[in-house]
Amino acid sequence: WDLCETSGTPPAPRAFHSACALENKSKMVIFGGQNGSANLNDLHEFNIENRSWTFVRTQGVQPSPRWGHIAITHGMDSLIIFGGAGETFLGDMLMYNAFHATWK
Repeated sequence: WDLCETSGTPPAPRAFHSACALENKSKMVIFGGQNGSANLNDLHEFNIENRSWTFVRTQGVQPSPRWGHIAITHGMDSLIIFGGAGETFLGDMLMYNAFHATWK
């Protein structure tokens, strides 16, 4: 293993988040998780080609903060999340479109 040199601001430390590759595996998307004191619903992209982090300001219906959810990719530009836990156990499903930075 080698430590990657990166630019930008990486996500805060967390556990029980999701990470999926999007856009023909050129980006890794990190969503949600738990930081030891709060449940999270933030989204960060890591550009694998230039090794840079970006916090994504998303539009649309925002997922509630959660950890332990399932995430899969759909096509080149979509991330689907399901369930997890937040204030309660969750059973909702939302889709994120990376090209438009929009949840629905």
